[in-house]
Amino acid sequence: MAGEHAYPEEMHREERGREETGARAAAGGSSGQAIAASGAVALTIIGLAGGAPAILLSIAIIAMGAAFLFEGGGVAARFAEMYEERPGADRASETEAGGGATVEFLGGSAGVVLGILSLLNVYPEILAPIAVIAFGGTMVMGSGITARLNLLAASRFSRQGSDQAMLREAANATAGVDVMAGLGAITLGIISLVGVAPLILSLVGVLTVGFVAMLSGGVMGAWLMRIFRR
Repeated sequence: MAGEHAYPEEMHREERGREETGARAAAGGSSGQAIAASGAVALTIIGLAGGAPAILLSIAIIAMGAAFLFEGGGVAARFAEMYEERPGADRASETEAGGGATVEFLGGSAGVVLGILSLLNVYPEILAPIAVIAFGGTMVMGSGITARLNLLAASRFSRQGSDQAMLREAANATAGVDVMAGLGAITLGIISLVGVAPLILSLVGVLTVGFVAMLSGGVMGAWLMRIFRR
């Protein structure tokens, strides 16, 4: 009789382990985003203070692209796998998650390429504003998707309603801030693209996007890790 119950219990432990691994991957992705974005923020602040602004802007753009790649290419890909593993998954949510991952991956890849070209002095006064516009559009179109994916992980791993409520509020808050920051970056990028202080406005645009990404990634990562330590 004991052997009859051992197999279901072992399966439950394996499923639980997969859920925990996916959720920890989400926390790691959010932390990676926060670290890369904090690097971009630091570089833009130094650039605005007058320390080699053109070079630091290009490097900050590369760092910000890496932040989006962390979020879109790593975390969302892992969650797509989690959706496939779960029987009866919500296909609409799965499609939304895949679309958000694609947007962030494309935006991050474009940022890295534009940053490298700008660093090589290939029309930096044009490519830097375009990168800022791309980051703003990525943030608007992907707003809240990663936060909702992280919320899914926490809801599967945590059984405490207070944790899920906190994360739901954090997801809603970050989605709204992402939209506002993205629209602001798009506006700054367009203004700088027409020739109005392109260097300064591009630095401010990357600073804006980086600061919001740093906060949202840090907040979600901290909440997820807080749940896992219990």
